Amino acid sequence: MLKSNKDHWLKGRKGPLHPAYKNGRGNSRAETIEELEKLNYWKKMILEKTNYTCFITGLKGTIDDPLVCHHFYSWADNFNLRYDLNNGVALKKSIHKKFHTIYGFGKNTPFEF
Repeated sequence: MLKSNKDHWLKGRKGPLHPAYKNGRGNSRAETIEELEKLNYWKKMILEKTNYTCFITGLKGTIDDPLVCHHFYSWADNFNLRYDLNNGVALKKSIHKKFHTIYGFGKNTPFEF
């Protein structure tokens, strides 16, 4: 069972203290132009690999619930797997949010999936 918002483990963790903090660079974790290009290519290939459908539901993304790319082994802890095409799937944004609500950010593995 999930904790109440009052007791949520992320409460008060903002900026560099938040596990999803991306070096103050907006929406991307990429720190260089080269990394951003690699990340964008990885995302494109993951979406193509899954035929632009959610791995869980088999549905296409919508404006209200678009597809996002999810790393099986977390981005932060697995530098050598960041751009590995076997380390990702497309998920509806709502499902991706539920996954991280349950399992948190960082140290994620395919076994949680």
